[in-house]
Amino acid sequence: ALEERKGEKQKVLILLSDTGGGHRASAKALVDAFEVLAPGQVEAEVVDVWTDHAPRPFNNFVKNYQYLAQRPLQWRLLYSFGRWGPFRRSTNEWTNFKCNKPFKTFIEESEADMIISVHPLCQFIPLRVLRSLRKTSEKKVPFVTVVTDLASAHPTWFHKDVDKCFVATSELAKMARHHGVAEDKISVHGLPIRPAFWSPVAGECKGKPGIRRSLGLDDDALAVLVVGGGDGVGGIAKVAKSIGEQLNADFYNAGNKRNGDVQLIVICGKNEEAKK
Repeated sequence: ALEERKGEKQKVLILLSDTGGGHRASAKALVDAFEVLAPGQVEAEVVDVWTDHAPRPFNNFVKNYQYLAQRPLQWRLLYSFGRWGPFRRSTNEWTNFKCNKPFKTFIEESEADMIISVHPLCQFIPLRVLRSLRKTSEKKVPFVTVVTDLASAHPTWFHKDVDKCFVATSELAKMARHHGVAEDKISVHGLPIRPAFWSPVAGECKGKPGIRRSLGLDDDALAVLVVGGGDGVGGIAKVAKSIGEQLNADFYNAGNKRNGDVQLIVICGKNEEAKK
C-alpha cells in the first residue's frame, strides 16, 4: 500500500507497451479509479516505457506488434518461442544488457512511490532496476503486476520478485504459482474496469434489459461476446463466423425447430477489415 504523506500526492508509475488496446485501457481504468477512490491524493502517470525510453530496435515494439497482428502464423511462432525457457531467459538478459541503463535513469528521475506493470514485457528489467536501486536507497518502491489477460497468459507476466500480482481468474493464479510467484503475493481480483461500470452512477442503470435495449440488442436472447483484443488480432472475422455457424447449428434441433434465440456480438477493436 502507498504510505500516506500529509499534503503530498503519491506518485504512481504505470508501465506498458502500446501493443493492443487492452493494456492502455487497463492503465486508464487504474488512473480513473485512483481519482475516484483517493481524489487529489495520487498522481498517476502512464508510460510506454519501451517506446519512450528503450534504444533501437527495442523502441519499435508497437510497430512490430502491428505488423505481426496481421500475420497470425508469424505471431504464433514468436509467441511460442517466447514461452520456451532458454529462449525467454536469453532474450531477457540481452534486452536487460541494452535497456537497463536508460530504464534505470527514467525510473530514478520519476521518483515514483509505486510502480505498476500492465504489460508482460514490463516486469523483468524494471524489477532488475529496482533491485539495484534498493541497495543504495532507503526508499523501497513497491512493484505491482496487474495481468490483463483472462484465462491464459504468457510466462513473462509472472516474476517472483513482485510485491503483488493481481490476476483475473483462478487459472491465472495457478499459472503465477507455477512460475514462482508466492501464494501471499497473488490476488484474484478481476480486471481493471472504468468507474462507469462500478461507480454509484452505474447502479442507476435500468439493469441488463435496459442496457441491452440501449445497445440495440434483444432483451431475452442468449448473447455471445467475441473479443479479439484492441487490434482485433488472430483472424477474428473467421473465428466469429465459425462461432456463428456453430451456434446456429446448436440452436436448431433435429426437426429444424428453433430452441431459442442467440445474438453474436463481435468486438473488432481497430480492425477495420473485420468490421466490413
